[in-house]
Amino acid sequence: MAFFSVIARFVARRPLAVVITTVGVGLLLGLGMLRLTVVTNVEDLYTPQGNIAFAHRDYVDSVYGYDQLDVKIYVTGKGNTVDNVLTKHALLALLDVYNLVTSTNATFNGTTFNYEGERICYRPGGAGTACQAVSVLDYWGFDRAKIEEDDDILSTLNRPYVLSRFGQPVPQEWVIGQMTHDNATGRVTAANAYLLTLYLQNNKPGRGSRDVDKYVEAWQKAITPIVKGYSSPHVDVYILSPWEQQAAADSALTTDLFLQGVSAVLLIGYSMLILHKPHPVYSQSHLAFANFISVGLAVLGSYGLCSLVGLGFSLVTQSLALLLLGLGTDDMLVTLAAHDDTRKEMEGASISDRIVATVSRARRGVIVAAATNFVAFCTGISSQLPALRDFMIYAAVGVVLVFIYQSTFFVACLTLDMFRQREKRMDVFCCVVSTAGPNDGCCRRQYDPEKPDFFHSVIGSYLPRVILHPVGKIAVLLVTAGLVAWGAYGAAHVRNDFNMEWLVPSKAYVFKVFEVRRATFPRSAGKGALPVYAYTRNPSISGSGISGSGGSGTPIDYFDYQDELAALSAALQSDFYVGSAPPVQSWYDWYLKWLNASSHKGSLTPQGRPPTSPLFYSWLHEFLGTLMGKRFKPDVVFAPGSNGTVILSSRMFALTNALVYSETQVDAMVSTRKTVAAAAPSLQAFAYSYFFIFFEGYAVLQHDTILAVGVAGAVVFVIMLLVLADLTCSILVAGMVAFIGLELVGFLYWSGMGFNSVTSIAVLLAVGIVVDYSAFIAFSYLSQIGSRHERAHKALAHLGVAVFNGGFFMFLAVLPLCVAQSFVFQSFFKMFAMIVSLGLWHALFALPVILSLVGPPPFDTAVERFNKRLEGGKGEEGKEGEEERMEEGHGKGCGKGLCGGVECGEMGTDGCKGEMIRDGGSSSSSSAGDGSDNEGLVGLAMDRERNGSGSTSVSGGGEAG
Repeated sequence: MAFFSVIARFVARRPLAVVITTVGVGLLLGLGMLRLTVVTNVEDLYTPQGNIAFAHRDYVDSVYGYDQLDVKIYVTGKGNTVDNVLTKHALLALLDVYNLVTSTNATFNGTTFNYEGERICYRPGGAGTACQAVSVLDYWGFDRAKIEEDDDILSTLNRPYVLSRFGQPVPQEWVIGQMTHDNATGRVTAANAYLLTLYLQNNKPGRGSRDVDKYVEAWQKAITPIVKGYSSPHVDVYILSPWEQQAAADSALTTDLFLQGVSAVLLIGYSMLILHKPHPVYSQSHLAFANFISVGLAVLGSYGLCSLVGLGFSLVTQSLALLLLGLGTDDMLVTLAAHDDTRKEMEGASISDRIVATVSRARRGVIVAAATNFVAFCTGISSQLPALRDFMIYAAVGVVLVFIYQSTFFVACLTLDMFRQREKRMDVFCCVVSTAGPNDGCCRRQYDPEKPDFFHSVIGSYLPRVILHPVGKIAVLLVTAGLVAWGAYGAAHVRNDFNMEWLVPSKAYVFKVFEVRRATFPRSAGKGALPVYAYTRNPSISGSGISGSGGSGTPIDYFDYQDELAALSAALQSDFYVGSAPPVQSWYDWYLKWLNASSHKGSLTPQGRPPTSPLFYSWLHEFLGTLMGKRFKPDVVFAPGSNGTVILSSRMFALTNALVYSETQVDAMVSTRKTVAAAAPSLQAFAYSYFFIFFEGYAVLQHDTILAVGVAGAVVFVIMLLVLADLTCSILVAGMVAFIGLELVGFLYWSGMGFNSVTSIAVLLAVGIVVDYSAFIAFSYLSQIGSRHERAHKALAHLGVAVFNGGFFMFLAVLPLCVAQSFVFQSFFKMFAMIVSLGLWHALFALPVILSLVGPPPFDTAVERFNKRLEGGKGEEGKEGEEERMEEGHGKGCGKGLCGGVECGEMGTDGCKGEMIRDGGSSSSSSAGDGSDNEGLVGLAMDRERNGSGSTSVSGGGEAG
C-alpha cells in the first residue's frame, strides 16, 4: 500500500493547500443538492416499483378513473371518554358538523365552490344525483326535524336494515364505534363514537404520486380549520383528510431536524473531552472540530452527488448524517491512536515522517472499517424498496467520501496541529504562545503523557482482570449463551409488522386522530379490515388487458359467463381472509335479486337469469337506474361505442377481516388473488386493493434483507481472512457478527417493533458496524505474544478503549433521537443503541474470553525467524548480553528481539512498557515513509527479514526505528 504513504507525505508537505482544496471540492460536490428531490410519499418509498399491483392499478385507473378520496369525521364523547354518544345531543352535534362542512366555501383558480359543487363530492349515480356520504344520520335521512322528533333514538338505531340516500346498506359497525350490546336481546345500548365519511372526486391531472386534484385539496384545506375549531359541550370532533395526512408526512422531514444538531454538539463535546490533555500545548481538543468538518464535507458530497444523479431524498436518508458522523469519528480515533504511538516511537523524527508513519499504522483499521461498511451498504442496493435502496447508495458514497476526507483533510489538520505544538501554541487558542514546559500541566499539576487515563485504567486493566478470571469467564460465557438463546427465540417469533400511520410525527394532529380511530373504529384503522375488489375484464377488446393481456377480435358476451360471475362473488365470500360483515357487494347478485322481485320474474330461466343476451343488457340498464342499482352503476363499465351491449369491465367489493400483521396482509393479498383468478378465468378476473401496492413491499422485504445480510456476511468474512490472515480468528469474528445479527432480530420481537423496511436498514448496517469492534480486538490479540490469557489481556489494554469510544460515539450520535417524533428516528435510536450494546459486549467481553480459551497462536513465525537471524549474527558475547538484558527487567520473552514490530504492551510485572523498545531513546525516521506495506500480516515477516539484524527495531505500524 505504498500509495497511501505517498498520499500521506504529499498531504504532510502541503497541509494548508490540501485543506483549501478539499473544502473547495466538498462545496463543489454539494452544489448537486440544487437538484435535491424530497420524497415523502410512502408509495414512492416503501413499495417495489413496477410490481403487479401497479399494473393492476394502471388498468383500474384507465377504466374506472382514479379512486375516489374520502374525508372522515369522528365524533366522540367529551374529552375522548367512553361516554355514550347514542344521545340526541350527540346526533344533533354530528348533523351540525355535517352542515357546517358541506356549506363551507373554498376558492381555487378564481372559482368558489362547496362540497356539493360539481367538482368536489362523489356521486355514484352520476351527475345530478346525491353525494355519497355515509353516516348514522342516514337513519334519519340527514333530517334535523326527524332527529328532534324521535323520542326513542335507540329503537331507531336498532332497526335491522337501513339504506342510504342512494340505496346502499348502512351497517351499524360502519358508522357507530365500539358498540355495547344487551346480552339478552342483542340490541345496541351504548357506543363511544360516530363516523361521518364524505366521499370526494379525484380528478388529478396525472398518475404521479404527487399529482393531486387542486380543487378537492383546496376544499379540504378550507374545512380542516372549521372542524378543528368546532366546539360543543357534549362531544369532541376530529377530522382526517388526505391533505392533512400528506401535510403531516411532509412535516416529518423537518420535525426532528434539530436533533441532528444536538447529536453533532454531543459528538464534538465528547470528542473534545477525550482529546483534551491537561497541558495547554499537547491537548488536541480542537481536532474535534476538524473531524466534524471532515465528516460534514463527506455528508455534503454524498447528498450532492446522489442528488445530481436523480436519487430521491427521504426521512430515512436524512438520518445518514448521524451514521457517517459516528463512523467518521471512529476513523479519527484510530488515526489519533496511531499518531500517539508514533510520538513514543519516533521521538525526534520530522513532521512529515511522523504523518506518514501515522497513516501507515492507521490505514489498516480505517480501511477495514471503510471496506466492511461499504460492502454492507452495497449489498442493500439490490433492494426492491426505493427507500432502502436509495439510503444504501447514499451511505456507500458517504463511506467512501468519509474515508477520502479522513485521509486528506483530517490528516492535513493533524499536520497543522503538529506545527502548532512545535511552536508551542495553545490548543483551541492557537494564536497564543504558551510558556508551559513539557511537564507543566494545568492547575499547577505535573503532566505525564504516559499516565493512563480513567478509561484506559478501567478497560485496559480492571476489565481484563475481572472477565479473564475463571469465575469471570464462566459468567461471560453464560451471559453470551443467554443472549444468543434470547435472540434465537425472538428471531423465530418476530413478525413482519409495519403501519403507514407510524410515519406521521407523534405530535402531529393526524397522529392524535389515528389514536382516536384505533380506540373507536379499530376495524378501519391501519391494521384493521381493508377493502378489496374483484375485477373482471373483456380480454377480447384491444387495450383492455394489462401486462400484455389485451387482445383483439370479437368481444366476449358477459351473458355467456354468468356462471363465472356468480362463482366469483361466492368464492370471494368464502375466502379465508374476507369478512362476512358486510358481505361481498356484487352487482350481479343484486341484479338477480332485483330481477326475481321485478315484473320480469315470469320471463326468467329456471336459474332466475335473463333468457337472452339482449334482455340481459336491457334489464341490466334498467336495474342500474333504480334506487337499488344506482350504487352499482360505477361498478359496470360498458365498452365505448357498444351502445351498452358490451361490458368492458366490472367489479365486486369485499371487506377483509382485521389484518393485524404485515405477513397476514401479504397472505390475504396472495389468497384473494388466487381465489378471484380461479373463479373467473375466462373473464381474466383479478383481485386488487390500493394497499396491495404496499403489501408487495412486505412480501419481498424479508427475502431481500436475508439475502443482503448473507452476502454482506460472506464478503466481510473474506475481508477478515485477508486482513487477519488467520482462519480461526476470522471464524470467531464472523461468529460474533452472526450472534449479534441473531440477537438484533430477536430484539425486534421482544421490543414489539417488528420487522419492516425501517428496521431492516439497521439490521443491514449492523454487519458493517459491529464487525469493526470484534476485528480490532482479534487483530490486537494476534499481534501480541505470550499465553492466550496474557494476549487477551493485552488486546483489551491496547485497543479496548478505542473500541469502546467507537461504540460510545455511535451511541451519542443517535442518543437525541430517543425524543424524536418520527417513527424512523425512534426506530433508529432503539436499533443503534442495541447494535452498539451488543457489539461492545461481544467485542470487549465475549471475544476476549473465547480467545483466552481457544485463540490461535500469534504472528510468531515471523518473530521467531527474526530472532534467529538476530541470534545468528551475534557471538557468544552478544548472546550473553542479550540474555543479561532480558533478565534485567524486560520480562520473559520481552527483549528487543521479541518486542520489535509487535505491540507488546505490558508483560508480566516488569514487562515492556509501550509498544516497542528503542535503542538510545530515539529512532531513525528515514524508512518511515518508504511506502512498504509493513502492516500486511503476511508482509510483516517479510518486512522484518528485510530489515534484518542490522536494523535497530521495527514498529507494528510499519516504521523502522
